Amino acid sequence: MSKDRNRSGRRSRRGWLAAALAAAALVAAPLPASANAETQIDMKLLVITDGRSNVGAVTATLEQEGVPYTIVDTRDANRPKITEAFLSDTVGGRPRAKFQAVVLADENALPQAELTALTEFEKEFEIRQLIAYTWANPAVGLGPARWSGTVDGMTATVTPAAIADGFGYLNGRVPFDNLNPTVDESYAAVADPLVNLPAGESFTPLVTMPVPGAPANAAPGVVAGVYAHDGREDLVLTVTLGAQQTHARVLAHGIVEWLTKGVYVGYWRNFLSVHIDDVLMPNARWQRPDSVGPAPEQIRMVPADVEHLVRWQRDNNVSLDVAFNAKGSTDAGGAADPLTKSVLANKDELRWLNHTWGHEYLGCQRDAAMSCVNDANGKRQYISQNTISTQISQNVEWAAKNGVSMAPTELVTGEHSGLRSVPKEPIDNPNLAAALKANKIGIIASDNSLEKASRKIGTALTLPRHPMNIFYNVGTRMDEVDQYNWIYTSKADGGSGNCEASSSCIPPLVGADAFDKHIVPVEARVMLGHMITNDPRPHYVHQSNITEDRILYPVLDTVLAEYRAIYANHVTLLNPTMTEASELLEDFNAWRAAVRSGAVRAYQIGDRVHVVNDSRRAVRAPFTAPRQTRVSGAERGLRVPTGYGPGVSGWATVDSRSPLTLRLPRD
Repeated sequence: MSKDRNRSGRRSRRGWLAAALAAAALVAAPLPASANAETQIDMKLLVITDGRSNVGAVTATLEQEGVPYTIVDTRDANRPKITEAFLSDTVGGRPRAKFQAVVLADENALPQAELTALTEFEKEFEIRQLIAYTWANPAVGLGPARWSGTVDGMTATVTPAAIADGFGYLNGRVPFDNLNPTVDESYAAVADPLVNLPAGESFTPLVTMPVPGAPANAAPGVVAGVYAHDGREDLVLTVTLGAQQTHARVLAHGIVEWLTKGVYVGYWRNFLSVHIDDVLMPNARWQRPDSVGPAPEQIRMVPADVEHLVRWQRDNNVSLDVAFNAKGSTDAGGAADPLTKSVLANKDELRWLNHTWGHEYLGCQRDAAMSCVNDANGKRQYISQNTISTQISQNVEWAAKNGVSMAPTELVTGEHSGLRSVPKEPIDNPNLAAALKANKIGIIASDNSLEKASRKIGTALTLPRHPMNIFYNVGTRMDEVDQYNWIYTSKADGGSGNCEASSSCIPPLVGADAFDKHIVPVEARVMLGHMITNDPRPHYVHQSNITEDRILYPVLDTVLAEYRAIYANHVTLLNPTMTEASELLEDFNAWRAAVRSGAVRAYQIGDRVHVVNDSRRAVRAPFTAPRQTRVSGAERGLRVPTGYGPGVSGWATVDSRSPLTLRLPRD
């Protein structure tokens, strides 16, 4: 895993993007066959959908990676017809394909005349096509299904042929979820390639699965493969995909790589960052709301927990960001506090975040019942700009005094307070923006469960963080299970019953191993889903979770083990800082807006890919290409982009005067 940081814990934008990974030594792919020197191929996919989940899963990946596409919904009576004129024309005397690849719901998704136009287009320009979901039948190069049914909990295998063509980021293993044993989640028809295919036709298995009920030594069957016929190539799927399913997320990037022959405008990485909030402060301990008696003792880290954190980081090459509140140190005795001594002794091993001085609530002014206070005229009262600024600056001063290196432009407020939190806080604290500006804050953490998009607050951008279901007020397995049961079980089972309105109640978790058997795999799966969908947003937990039973680590160990089992060693898991994650989200947002507006266009002629910006505003453009691709124009001097997976990829600033040109390798 890559920490990707210098001694100060930060990289500049250019350093982060240009040096995020060391390139693995892979052989360069040859120039895609369709790159005829006399033909222009526009870098955009055509997606023809009827609303089924398989197309939706692929479209979700295109969105995540920033790959331009045009969608045609066959359920829309006013949709454009798929004709020769819709698919191609002539530009500057050259034949032009308006799309570089096609996603088709199934082989019969269009009327015959439109299918014929699509076939001729694909043959003329050597365009690859995905048949997103179909049954095993001769029209797609398959014999009858050897077996069909639900494949929940099973494991598929990516073949060497797949790894050589688009799926080279995988080790070979593709797991299927089994979230609820009472619900069918994934379905597949497992078949064999059709025997005695006509001359010039072939079927190459890409993803195989064992056939249920077959002898142990029986050959696996196919659920995805390439049917080459009639001068065309179709990637055929006989397995369902859902945008939230692990196997779909694992395979979808390879589908994009295969369709585009590894050349497209888009960017893909896997990320893991975890923020540990409230370091140096204590957390309240879980107590059931219906319990009686005094509040239990609070939870606070001890020196051994710091040593464990440092060892874990070294063993896994992943930094966990410590979001600290220095008042916790002062309240515990300052320099005499054993935890403070241990944290400062290991300060250079940690990535630090400003979590404010005392974790004060920075939204509305509140009374003893934690309700917002209004003045005599009914106007809501807010925490002052001075109070917010003091909470920010005191923590920065403590860090400077103790030689703690951190980015002063990054901020995590207590409970994400000061930011709107509908319905409790309908607006941002009106005093927040000025306080952020005065303290030169450029990035402020927000809660991804409340607002998924980043937004401006004065001079700062929000960075949404994924909350984990490892609760802030638990340090032991048994307390985590008890609170989990309170939240997710019915009143009849001893829970709060809040789950009953949404029919989401679960049977109570029972036994000392309930945490490891149920909660750990559920949380690891959710975290893995974020990590492998090109999402740099950090996760967050609390210092209580890395003390006592240290319940965070089993989740992290499980998700890292699963990641390593699925992804090839050269597909490094990136560990971005808040600044790096925010820059990537900002780049993606600007890029998607530019594509939607038509301001940026990309096309390939021969061994050159050109990205052109027709607007007055510069934009950073993502690109992916085979290894040994050279870059010129927008990023002069960056000759070899960053290697990741089977190819190279990166970002380049493109304006109207400096188009980006990629020179692709030839045989």
